[in-house]
Amino acid sequence: MKEVDALYKSVLIGGINKAVRHRDFPLHKHYEDELYVCFGGSATDIVEGKGRTVISGDVYVHKKGVTHRQKDVKDFYCCVFQFDRCELVKRSREMGIIDKDGLASLLDDENTDEFFVDTNTVRYAEVISDVIKSEQDPVVRDIMFMNLLFVICSKLNVKTGERNPDAWENVGEIVRYIENNYDKPLTLETLASLSHYSRRHFTRLFREVCGVSPMEYLNKIRIKNASDLLVKSDMSIKQISRLCGFEDNNLFSRRFKEAYKISPSDYRRSCKAK
Repeated sequence: MKEVDALYKSVLIGGINKAVRHRDFPLHKHYEDELYVCFGGSATDIVEGKGRTVISGDVYVHKKGVTHRQKDVKDFYCCVFQFDRCELVKRSREMGIIDKDGLASLLDDENTDEFFVDTNTVRYAEVISDVIKSEQDPVVRDIMFMNLLFVICSKLNVKTGERNPDAWENVGEIVRYIENNYDKPLTLETLASLSHYSRRHFTRLFREVCGVSPMEYLNKIRIKNASDLLVKSDMSIKQISRLCGFEDNNLFSRRFKEAYKISPSDYRRSCKAK
């Protein structure tokens, strides 16, 4: 095993830097390729003298050898993964993903597109980055990193215009509100009023950030919590329906079956039989 380890060349090299920056970051040179995943705040990212605004959800790569700094930093929260480009390309070819799911575009230095991912993917990257950072086995680290990269690339969106950092963060607040209050009788009007946008504008922004409408997201959160309660509790389906924000038990059963292709009672039986 030691001989294999000695021959193994990692995709991830150096450190995984997860940090919140409150002030401008000085000019420095990159000695490795770096993948940035932005979790919150905003900054002006300047590479080789060219600047752009980066905010929560943005994903980009800085190539080895470039000079880079950040200004106008406002609680900029990001994770930086240092990687070996040759090994990453080699591994991606072996996995058959080099030419699809956005990876080629993300690594293409000639590509001028700017990319971002939805809130769910940002949250996943934030959690899994801690797991990768704590892992000691380089092989396992690389497997988790390649999985994260695959997820990110499959969710990449291309910016079509400058996004408003305040609007992006505002939608994030509504997402957190939904997750904490899904058991209440929430309506689109209620959520839009909390965002201080019109219903139409709020729905458009929410879909841009999360990939689904506000009410679709609310339904997903309710069904996910209901599925957990079906397995982990002995409460009746009617009780679970009410606890998860469904006043109509028939509506709950219909929505659950749409999501899981099985009724709540059959889902409970199949899970508890395992």
